[in-house]
Amino acid sequence: MPTFFLIVLLVPLIVSWIIFITLFILFKKKGLRLNEKQSWHFKALLISVVLVFGFFFFFKDQDFIFDCRRETQKCEYYHSTLADKELRPAGTYDISNVKNIEIRERYHRRKSGYKDYYYKIAFVSADGGFEMPYEFSFRDDARDEAAKIGAFLEKDQDVYHYERIRSAQGNFLLYFMIGIFAETIAVAGSILFGVNLFMAARENKKKKNI
Repeated sequence: MPTFFLIVLLVPLIVSWIIFITLFILFKKKGLRLNEKQSWHFKALLISVVLVFGFFFFFKDQDFIFDCRRETQKCEYYHSTLADKELRPAGTYDISNVKNIEIRERYHRRKSGYKDYYYKIAFVSADGGFEMPYEFSFRDDARDEAAKIGAFLEKDQDVYHYERIRSAQGNFLLYFMIGIFAETIAVAGSILFGVNLFMAARENKKKKNI
C-alpha cells in the first residue's frame, strides 16, 4: 500500500516540477524579476517549509510507547524520530497521587483561521498532574484509552500499555513528507512565476495597442 501512495504522490510531483522549471526558465528568458514583496514571500515560504520539515524530522514522534506499571507507580514514555529511529526513554511520570482522568480538547490554529482539534488524556492530581504526551485525532479514541487507564488506576490491571509504531512502514512517512513539501514549493513557485508572466504579457499587449 505505501508503494501505491508513493506512486500516486510521485506523478503530480513530477508534473508540478516540470511546470515550475518551465515557467522559471521563461521568466528568466524574458528578463523578469520578482519584486521585493514577492521575493520575501517566496523566501518566507521556503523557510517555513524547512522549519516544518525540521520539526517533523528531529522532534515529532515516529514510534510512541507509553507504559505504566502498578509496581513502580510510574509511567514511562519512549519515542523515536525520523532522525533517530532508535526507541529511547523520553520521560517518566509519577502516578502515585493521580486521582482522576480527564479528556481535554485542544486545537492547532492554522494560518487560514481553521482550528485543527485534537484530544489529550490528563492524569489529574493535587499537584496538577500531567498529560499523556500523545495527541489523539478523535475523541472516541481518547475516550477508549482513558477508560483503559481508569481501569488500571482502579487496580483492575497491573499494567497499562499504549503504543503507535510507525517505523514498520519504513521510510514511507519521510518520503511522503518530502513529497508534500516539494509539491508545495513547486505549486507556489509556478503560481508566482505564472502570474508574473501573465501580467508581463498583458502589459506588452497594452503597449502594442497604443
